[in-house]
Amino acid sequence: MTTSAQFQSTDEATHLESMKSFSDIIIFGNAAASAGHPLVQNWPQMRGALLMFERASADIEQLTEATFTTAFPQNFAALDPTKKALFPNSKVYDMARSNVWRFLACIGHIDDPWEELRMMIRQAGRQAEIELHWGALKTAAIKDGLAPSEIRSEWVWSLPAEAEGGHRRQSLRRAVTVFNRILDIPEASASGLLPPCKISAPTVHDCRGRAPVQLPNKLLIYQESTEIEAGNALSPVWRAIDSAGTFNLPEDPSADDILAPDVWSNIKDLPRRVTGVADTTWCQYLTRAKRILLRHATRPRPIRQTPVAS
Repeated sequence: MTTSAQFQSTDEATHLESMKSFSDIIIFGNAAASAGHPLVQNWPQMRGALLMFERASADIEQLTEATFTTAFPQNFAALDPTKKALFPNSKVYDMARSNVWRFLACIGHIDDPWEELRMMIRQAGRQAEIELHWGALKTAAIKDGLAPSEIRSEWVWSLPAEAEGGHRRQSLRRAVTVFNRILDIPEASASGLLPPCKISAPTVHDCRGRAPVQLPNKLLIYQESTEIEAGNALSPVWRAIDSAGTFNLPEDPSADDILAPDVWSNIKDLPRRVTGVADTTWCQYLTRAKRILLRHATRPRPIRQTPVAS
């Protein structure tokens, strides 16, 4: 459903919010369509859905989120039998209710942060990139009663899909990746509808089954500001540093502390019994970790000199 730009940019939205019934909205919508400015592009279909709910809403004095959800539960089986008879079947009810819910959210009758985000994604022209792939995360959040702003990394990576692995894990991780991209949309980022920072990468266990140790504050901030594709590289690196116990680092080291030439050289040379992973895997962790740390380093790195052939 795409709302009319005319509706979004004039006083029509305010007028719609003050309407008390489906009948009021239908009358106003018909007038807008006749004037060449339909409230939504598919107004005839939307009007049909609204008419079904209008016939079944005699007991609603004021159309609000509470009165709508009470009168029209999400589950068709829970619908009052007298109202149920006014809908052809459960499939028609489910589709019409979904469309009407989205429409009511757009005009301010329903507070649905997920729907608000969806509209911002579409207005930014990123529907195919984000909306079509965030379902695994959005569905789990709605099931647990979470608004987008309440999503945190700990909750995400405790979901059954992550533990199950396979296709469900891939879908969840894909959803997390595209959800993080919503923070790159200025309107969404400034809306207050999103978490304060991006979802961090999932935790990584080594070949001994050791879980990551708690990252110090600065490293945690670095990790949480990193795209999930970079992986949770700082955790296994810090775990190895902590296990070695031979590095004279501050309790809350910075990128500069860890990238100091003598420190980084010793980190690279840690044996497998300390890193807990194969040498090739350790090299991959170091490469990704260094990429993250360099974004936050303030000291210039030594320039590697290339020998000049005589």
